[in-house]
This record gives sequence, structure tokens and C-alpha cells, in this order.
Amino acid sequence: MKKLNFTSITKYTILFLIALLLTVTAIVFLEGRKSKNISLWITPASYFNEGWYYFDSDSRRQEIDSLPVRIPADKFGTARIYHKMVRSSHYCMYIDYYAHHQAVKAFFNDELIFEYAPPSNPGWLKSYRSFHNLIAIPLNRDGILCIETKASISSTAGEFGQIRIGSRDELLNRIVSERLPQFLLGAVLIVLGFILFIITAFYLRVAFDRTILYFTLLLIFLGVWQTEESRLLQFFIGFQALHWFFEYMMQPFILILSFLFIKELFINKKHPALIILFACITLSIFTQLILQITGIAQMTSTLFMINSMFIVVFAYILVLINLNFEFARKSVKVIFSISIALCIVSFIISSAVKHHKNFTDPILYLGIVFLFISISIFVIQKTQKQFNAVRSAEIYKKLAFLDISTGVSNQTAWYTLIENFSADGIKLDKYCMFMFDMNNLKTINDQYGHLEGDKAIRSFCECLKRAVGKSGDIYRIGGDEFICLCKNIDYTRATQIENMFDYYVKNQTESKVQFTAAHGYAFFSPSSKADFIQAQSMADKAMYENKILSKKGRS
Repeated sequence: MKKLNFTSITKYTILFLIALLLTVTAIVFLEGRKSKNISLWITPASYFNEGWYYFDSDSRRQEIDSLPVRIPADKFGTARIYHKMVRSSHYCMYIDYYAHHQAVKAFFNDELIFEYAPPSNPGWLKSYRSFHNLIAIPLNRDGILCIETKASISSTAGEFGQIRIGSRDELLNRIVSERLPQFLLGAVLIVLGFILFIITAFYLRVAFDRTILYFTLLLIFLGVWQTEESRLLQFFIGFQALHWFFEYMMQPFILILSFLFIKELFINKKHPALIILFACITLSIFTQLILQITGIAQMTSTLFMINSMFIVVFAYILVLINLNFEFARKSVKVIFSISIALCIVSFIISSAVKHHKNFTDPILYLGIVFLFISISIFVIQKTQKQFNAVRSAEIYKKLAFLDISTGVSNQTAWYTLIENFSADGIKLDKYCMFMFDMNNLKTINDQYGHLEGDKAIRSFCECLKRAVGKSGDIYRIGGDEFICLCKNIDYTRATQIENMFDYYVKNQTESKVQFTAAHGYAFFSPSSKADFIQAQSMADKAMYENKILSKKGRS
């Protein structure tokens, strides 16, 4: 019978506990299906789309079948719709009216109960943003509710979207529940962007590749744009100009970052395809801004230029990465290509049927998710390659500076240290340089063989390591010569290192050959590379004096 050890008992006990926990969980889940679910969401607000009417230019009442609707507006872009309100047991109810680039006023029995007017400056900016407006309706009496809109841009004149009615909490819950997925998508992109930056810049210590930098910024800007598109930033930020920036300026910035990302993929930075793409992007953004500033067309009506360029840019990314980048596996390349192709299709559909936002918005979110997946696959693959290259380079560098036999730094490391030295500030650091030399290594090699001589050298070095500890760094500069460089130690510690080294050498058991050693040290405060050479000469002289004294003591 196989004897159980502690490791086996631990493993089987943990497996039994996990199985027991899962069994109990399964029982609770199965029984829990019989109970009623709880929810923190308040009863959703109901639509308030029927019963509205308006007056035409001849003052005749015209019934509206249902919202949303577009009715004739006057020459100033103003339009009004009306609804008869009946007295209710509720003292006050709210309606949620989504103003689409419109100023809004609400009247109850000709009394102004709500007003929202977008900023009037700068004068050329007619469209700030679309906002939710929660309007309190007094229901302690019968009356006529009138909603008046004045369009900032001609395309929204006379436009009235769906209206919901309910308590304030019901309306807020409805807005949040509908927009939360898009807000979370944006938040996730922002967080991932910052995480990627931190990992690549600090954890992996990779030289920050521009491709990764642009991708990181692309994630953050996409995230900000999507959180703004969710409309939920309105809960936290009231500054309308900032909402305008997040909505309309993010997209050109995303386009510029996408171009910079593509530019890094080109080996030939002056490739004609790259120049043409840059010219198209520059022209579309410049045209948009000129049309906006001159008042000829608002940003809202020229976004098709940006959307078209997005499709072109994503197509460039698809082609370039497939042509210029070698993926780790063919399956990864296929997933990347399918993801970015689906992203392109999503943006084409979203641009083609932009007037049906309930249909196009989810497709656009899906497109952004596919874009994130595809480029993430590429960046992860590239980062992994880059990290492996850096790690290999670090290994080669370490090997180049390492004495394989003893495990301490070698002569190359020592002279590299001197070559790269620079004094820090006015106050110079105090160093102590030790020289250590094994006596009669040639005799040991001749008498016992080179294998035993190497073993004696390793034992010698181990004694030195134990004596120095963390006080300094050790370098093997010759067959039996070592330098130890200590920073900011005093004479007491220097003498202690020598005495401990002598003790360890005398009592070593790693080598069957008993050996002796000479040593000496010199203190110096270097201000230049030459000071190291001079200190080495002084320490070397002190070591040979010690060697002569040792020989006299043994004779």
C-alpha cells in the first residue's frame, strides 16, 4: 500500500473541500430558484409618447400619433408640442426630455416651469451637445403642458424625441440602465489603457515602443469618447464645453492617433500610401473645423468625413499588419483579421443607417469592441516579442559581464564601470578599493592539476563573498586577482573585511588544497576615471607589501 505523505494529504484534503463547497453552492442555487428575485432597480419609467398635439401655421390643432416626430418649425427654428395633464394624487411628476442640439422651455398653463439654453459663446458654435432634461410637472391641478424647442442647427428644427414620465428616481434609473453598458465599455478601455502603460513602462521595463504608446492613448481616447456617448458623464460633469470636447474633438484625435499607429507599422515612412492617407485625414479634419468656425456647417453634420476616414484607417491597419507582422501562430492571425474586418463592417453599417440610433449604436459598440480585440492581439504579440528580445539582450549582457567560474563580475564589467563613471554633484562619495590575490596558484595547478586549481579559486572567491557581504561588489580581473569596491565604509569595516577573509580562508573546506592570500586596500573619492586607476595602483602596492610580510612570517 502506497504511503501517504504530507503533500498528498494536503492535495486530497483541498480537493475534497473544493468539491464540498461546490456541492453546497449547487444545492443553494437549485433551491434558490424557487424564491422571488430582489432588485434595487426602481420600477422603470413609462413612455409618454401619446396624446401630444401642435398648432400649424394657420393655428389649427394637429394631433400627433406618437413620438418621436418632426413637426414644422418657424423661421427661427422654434417648435412647440402640447399635452393635456390631468390632476393626480401625485403632487409632482417628472418627464425626461432629451434635447438634441436644442434649447428647451417647458410651460404649464403658460407658466414657465423649466428652461435650458445652450451657451451662446463662441458665436460660431451653434451646437454644444445633446442632453437629458428632467422637467418637474406639477400635478396638483389640471393644465396644459407645453414643450418648446429652439434648434441650434437646422437638422433638429421641429424634432421631438421620445419622452418618458415617472418619478425622478425612476427616470434616472431608466437612463442609467439603458446607458450603463456603453459607459462600462468606455471605463474599461480607459482603465486598460492606463494598465497597459504601467505594465509596459514600469513592470516589463520595455523601451517604450511608439506603437504601444499610440495604442495606449488610443484606448484612453476611445474610452473617454464612449463614456461621453453614454450620456452618463452628465451625472458628474456640468461643464457643457467639456462635453462638447469629449463628443466631437475625441474623434479627430482618435483618427490622428490611428494614423500615428499606422505610421509606426510602415518600414518606409515616406511610402506613397502613407502620404495619401495623411493628406486625406488632414483634409477631412481641417475641412470640418473650417466649416464649424465659419458657421457653414456644424460638426454634427460633417461627422461622416471622420467616420469615412475611420473605415479607411482600419482597412489600412488590416492590410499592413497582415503584410508586415509575423504572428506567433496562424490562428492568432486569423482571429486578428476577422476581428478588424468585423470592426470595419460595423462602422460601415453604423454610418450608412445613422438615423436609426437604436439599431446603429449597439453595432458601433460592437465595432469598437472588435477594434480593441484586434489591435490588442497585435500589441500583445509585439510586446511579447519585444520583451523576449530585451530579456535575451539582458541575459547576453549579464553573461558578458559575468565570470562563469566564480559567479562574480568579470574584467569587462570592471572596466565598463570605470568607463561609465561620473561624479554626482559637488560632494564626492568615499570609496574603498580592495585588491585580493591568491598565493602560489601556479604551484597548485602544477602539483594538483587545473581542476583542483579551479576549485581552489572558487573556494577563494566564496571566502571573499562571505567576508564582504553586502558592503561592496567583487570583480575578477585576472586568473587569481580580484577587486572589491566598497562605497561609504570606514577603516574599521575595511579592517574587519580583511580579518574575516583571512579567517574564512584558513578554515575553508571546499578545496582540499590549503592556500593563502594577500590583500591590500586604498581609500579614495573619485572625481574622474583616472582616480580609479590611481586607487587600483595604490591598493595593488598595499597588497604586495602584505604578500612580502606574509612570506617573511612563514619563513
